[in-house]
Amino acid sequence: MDETRIIELVVAYSRGDLTPRDAKELRGWLEDSPEHVRLFQDYIREYSRVRKLVFSGEIQEEKAWISLRKRIHKKQINIYYRMAVAVCLLACIVGGYLLLSPREEVYEVADIHPGGVKAIWHTSSGEQIELSDTTSFTFKEVDGTEVKKESGNDFIYRQLPDNKSKSEMVFNTIQVPRAGEYAFSLPDGTRVWLNSETVLRFPLVFDTLSRTIYLEGEAYFDVVKDEKKPFLVVCGNRTVRVLGTKFNVSAYKEQEEMVTTLVEGSVLLAEGNSKRVLRPGEQGVLKQGIIEIKQVDVSVFTAWVHGIFEFEDMPLVKITEQLERWYDVDFIYFDHSLEQITFTGTASRQSNLSELLVMMEQLANVKFTLNENKIVVTHK
Repeated sequence: MDETRIIELVVAYSRGDLTPRDAKELRGWLEDSPEHVRLFQDYIREYSRVRKLVFSGEIQEEKAWISLRKRIHKKQINIYYRMAVAVCLLACIVGGYLLLSPREEVYEVADIHPGGVKAIWHTSSGEQIELSDTTSFTFKEVDGTEVKKESGNDFIYRQLPDNKSKSEMVFNTIQVPRAGEYAFSLPDGTRVWLNSETVLRFPLVFDTLSRTIYLEGEAYFDVVKDEKKPFLVVCGNRTVRVLGTKFNVSAYKEQEEMVTTLVEGSVLLAEGNSKRVLRPGEQGVLKQGIIEIKQVDVSVFTAWVHGIFEFEDMPLVKITEQLERWYDVDFIYFDHSLEQITFTGTASRQSNLSELLVMMEQLANVKFTLNENKIVVTHK
C-alpha cells in the first residue's frame, strides 16, 4: 500500500467516512507487519508535533499541513485531505494492533462542556475572591502589600512603605477547582499556568535568599531569571530548584510520584539525599527518594497549556484521569483490563466531552455510559 492510500484511509477514518471495505483493507495492512503499525503511529506523532498550530487558526492550519506533507514526501495531495487531516486525529493501539470496525453503530455518551478560566484567591485572613477573565479587585494584605487586578489584566503587586516593618512573610493561595484553569504572574514576574484541581501557595513578597512557592497539582512555570534568588517549587518533601527556566510539574495528591518535565534551562530535583539535574528535553520522575530521568517529547507534557490534550501510548485510565479534572466527571471501570488500552493522538480541550468519548468508542472495544455525573466504562 502506498503512502497516498495510507493517508487516504487515515483521513477517512478520522472523519468517520471509513467504509467496511476500507476498514478491512486498513486492518489487514496493519496486521500484516508490526512495521506497518509503527508507520501508522509515526503519522500520528508527526501530526502531533504541529498540534500547537492546528487549533489556532486557518494560517497555522496550513503550516501544520505543510509540515505533515513534507513528512510523507508528497508534492501534491488533494485539498480534501489537507482539510481532513487538520482536525483532531486519534489512534488507538491495543497490544500492538489497531482495532478497527465499521462505523455503523452510534453510542450515546455524555455531552458535557469543557472547563474554563476560573479559580479562587485565598488571602491570609481567609477571605475568598473568585477569579475569572473579567474579575477586577483591589485589596491590602496585613503586611501592607496591595494586590490589584483590573478586568483583562494581570495582577499588580504594590509594596507599600509600611510593609518594610513586617518581618513575617504573608502567604496567599490560588486554588483551581475541577473544570478550571488559571494563568497569572507571581510578584517576581514569573508566569504560572495552573491546571485543574491545583493549589499554589506563595508569598506576596519573596525573601532575600530565595523565591519559594508550594504546589499541589500541576503547573507550568516560565521563571524570571535571578541568580541571587533561586526559584523553588516545593511539593510535599520534594523540591524543584531553578534560576530561570521553563518547566512543567505534576504532583497531584493521589500521585505517588512527582513528574518534572524541562523545556528550557536546567533544574535540580531533590528529595532527602537524592538530587539530580535535568537538562532540556528530559523528564524526572521522583518517587520514594529515587529519581528516574528519561528523554521525552516535552510538548506532550505541556500541551495542556496551549489548550490541547496530548496522548502518546497513554493508558485509558491516565486519559480519563485528565478528563475527570477538566470536565468535572468521574469514570468507573467494572473491567479493569480496559484501563490499560493505550491511545496516541491529540484533541482540543475546548471540545465537548462527547466528541472525545465517541472517538474512543469508535476506535476500540469500549463503551461509555453516563449516569448522573459518572461515566461507566464497559466493553461494547
